[in-house]
Amino acid sequence: MIGDNETNDEWQYGFQWNLSSDSVPIFYSTIKRSLDRWPGGDPVEQEILSEMHKQAYQMLIERSFREG
Repeated sequence: MIGDNETNDEWQYGFQWNLSSDSVPIFYSTIKRSLDRWPGGDPVEQEILSEMHKQAYQMLIERSFREG
């Protein structure tokens, strides 16, 4: 899916994918572990990882709500 944001003459792309309910906790723990063990580097990558962590946590909460 092509986004409509253009930066420095480069297109920004967005992607969507589906996870099974059983995959959500694994996805969340993987993202959390990566963020917790962040070795440093590009701060933009850390911000992206932080946003992914937030979204993964929201998915985890949604899963808990739906499955009781």
